[in-house]
Amino acid sequence: MDMMKKLQATWQKHWRASIHSARLGPGPMSVMALLVMVFLVGWGLSVLPACHRQPIGPEEAFIPRWREIREEPIVRVRVVRGVSVIELKVDQTKATYLVCRQPHISAGRDTDRPPHTQQLPASVRVESEGGFVTVRDGRGRVLIRSNQPIYFEAPVRDRLGRGHGEETETGAWQNVANHANRAGNAGGYTARQTGATVAVLGSVGENVGGNVVRSVGGGIIMVQGRAYGGKLAIVPRAGLVGTFDVINHIGLESYLPGVLEGELYKHWHAEAFAAQAVAARSYAIYIAQQRRRQRGKDFDLEATTASQMYHGANAHSKALDAVRRTRGLILTYNELLVPTFYSSCSGGTSQDAWAVFPNAPKIPPLQGRDHGHWGASSQRFHWGPVFRDTPTLRKRFVAWGKSRGHAIAKLGSITDVAVSRRNSVGRPIAFTIRDARGQQFELNAEAFRLACNQNAEGLPRVKSETRLYSAYVTPRMVGPTQGGVQFEDGRGHGHGVGLDQYGTQEMASKGYNAASILAFYYPDSVLRRAY
Repeated sequence: MDMMKKLQATWQKHWRASIHSARLGPGPMSVMALLVMVFLVGWGLSVLPACHRQPIGPEEAFIPRWREIREEPIVRVRVVRGVSVIELKVDQTKATYLVCRQPHISAGRDTDRPPHTQQLPASVRVESEGGFVTVRDGRGRVLIRSNQPIYFEAPVRDRLGRGHGEETETGAWQNVANHANRAGNAGGYTARQTGATVAVLGSVGENVGGNVVRSVGGGIIMVQGRAYGGKLAIVPRAGLVGTFDVINHIGLESYLPGVLEGELYKHWHAEAFAAQAVAARSYAIYIAQQRRRQRGKDFDLEATTASQMYHGANAHSKALDAVRRTRGLILTYNELLVPTFYSSCSGGTSQDAWAVFPNAPKIPPLQGRDHGHWGASSQRFHWGPVFRDTPTLRKRFVAWGKSRGHAIAKLGSITDVAVSRRNSVGRPIAFTIRDARGQQFELNAEAFRLACNQNAEGLPRVKSETRLYSAYVTPRMVGPTQGGVQFEDGRGHGHGVGLDQYGTQEMASKGYNAASILAFYYPDSVLRRAY
């Protein structure tokens, strides 16, 4: 045990020294520190007994191995949900028409024939009519009528005004880079990516133009005042006649700037953006892999906090730079991709991932731990107390139970609400609700928070001053049975797993770089470039 303590102390000393100089790429870390780290890690792992290496649970089979991620994936993001009418239009300075693609259908199945493609005006109206999706032009004329998904893309115009290249697949950037390299043998051409646009430049930096200028994921389409690259799928809602979803199919690297735009404040530090880019990339790949295992799923991610906030193609330069700088970088553990969950503020103590997400792997990077004072700048670092009367709270629990098929839908008059389990650092992971009939129901922490905030018919929406911003609270019964519950010592905002966004900003402003921030919030993880 003395040897173990010496090993840990020596490792921590050199790790702290190196982490302050670490970079996402070559940096000034001393060769001696690097050699010491490599030696200690190799020797330390060789002498540690097997029980000191935390095993991965049976969920391992469901987590992708990072080496299997060989190229930039396409993600499917639901950007509009359950609407009956919508307008699509393109920026006519960049494109003059829409491209529509429909799969050939035979006896209810897609055929192997190439999709039917047609050119449409730059602005169309999409409506749901009796189970069919109808596309009309500005004069109301029907252009398309289908009960199958319809895909829209916007071609890109070069500087001479020629439309071309509805290229939406992963290889868009690589194809242009290869073209540039081939051209370079004769004329010294190079490829450059600016935002979502890839261009081939001549020897003095001028844009060559022609058919070698591509928009990664296609051109820009406007929907409800927001711009999207890639292609948009109009998908009729199964079991909900008269509505459809709008799903954005886009390359991951073109998707991420819109996530950073939605998740972080523009004035935050560049290192905070870089750390968030890596976390958002790893999370998106993990969720997309999970969804692709489930048949019949039309999308991978929501454009809301249900997955990650996504603001489409209009990202600012700091977000674009962070994605470019970290291209392909992900976090791994024991060759597995780490599902890098994150939230606004942990309140000083994080949550175990598996206490919130049952299929999350039980690995050290996702274990609850003390975050100290990081994140204290958030208005939700400490909050409360919040009072809820028990009759109204019961109705919210019942409504939540009915919406999820949970037994708490049968809850009677509430007599007690209490924390029933905590994680290793004291954060609640489960709550028990008891009623006058002697029934008791246990909810995990995140389910408890959502149930307390559930909208219910006949009740007003929960106000900001009475909302539970996290489940990091201590409930206390107040008054008689028909009194209420006082939620005291509220901390944090969100589920509290993994990276704390406010803490990330504070660490960045104190001089920590993205690599060290990620090492703090996902300990024992390894930063790798997947593609």
